[in-house]
Amino acid sequence: MTNSRVPWLILTALGLEYSAVRERLSRCSTVVHPRGSRYETGYLNEIQVAIVECGAGNTSAAVECERAITFFEPRFVLFVGVAGGLKDVQLGDVVFASKVYGYESGKAEVEFRPRPQVFTTNYALLQSAKELARNSADKKAFIGPIAAGEKVIASIQASEFKFIKQIYGDAIAVEMEGYGFLHAGYANNADCMVIRGISDLIEGKVEADAGGSQLHASENAAEFAVRLIELHRPNLPSDAPPREIVGALAEHLYPLGPSENQLWSRAGGDLALLPLNQTGRAAWFSALKILYSGGGGKDISPLKLIATMIDDHPNNSELSALLMH
Repeated sequence: MTNSRVPWLILTALGLEYSAVRERLSRCSTVVHPRGSRYETGYLNEIQVAIVECGAGNTSAAVECERAITFFEPRFVLFVGVAGGLKDVQLGDVVFASKVYGYESGKAEVEFRPRPQVFTTNYALLQSAKELARNSADKKAFIGPIAAGEKVIASIQASEFKFIKQIYGDAIAVEMEGYGFLHAGYANNADCMVIRGISDLIEGKVEADAGGSQLHASENAAEFAVRLIELHRPNLPSDAPPREIVGALAEHLYPLGPSENQLWSRAGGDLALLPLNQTGRAAWFSALKILYSGGGGKDISPLKLIATMIDDHPNNSELSALLMH
């Protein structure tokens, strides 16, 4: 049922979180799941990203995450949004979740007896997040546990707040989707991470939200998500898709050669640097030989060429798969 594979999938709960991610992507297009879920795919430079707004709550997050993972078969999956700060953080700070507690799991007796449920973040993503947190000079980022339940906690006098502080004392933020998201990721063997911007400190939540803190926190969380993706960018040309495979697809889709439909130029290349007396297969052979040697124009790369071909042929699964190699 896969529409096209993408290397990165990002989920958000709220519309303003979705917009904060989307505005950082280019060449976005809508994709509709056979059962009605609507996604957009776009590019962070030459890296393809799919985004979906799942709505609030762990259940919604789990359902949409499961569906999107099955549909896009991503390499990495992120949940990006806002959270309430519990300790150590200030408004606008970003938290990379090392693990997420499902704090409402337990047995209801005369007193509630917690039965902790927890899912952890992918190791490779967590290591990258630690690097970002160490080296960020403009914004503060933290690594730590997050608690997730089904309630908006808006007062430090709330019983849920006191319960989290007592039982999950190392949690530095609280939200409503991370546990369901990581549960779905675990069930699908996906490499996942939750990234949250701090939009309130529990007490004074209404005033903070009214002052635009959610937008600010969403922007910061999206910015750190972009930085995380950038850290996992393939190194070119050694990590580029095999030249022979790119050449076969290019020759099939553009039989006249790199100049057809201005493909080479739109991908950032300079046609004047290619042999001018060749067309078709010979032209592609020469062009890709030059490209994979580091030439062909200062702004072109194998992945930019593939991304431009995907612009022309968005439903070609073979092209999309090249970005997943």
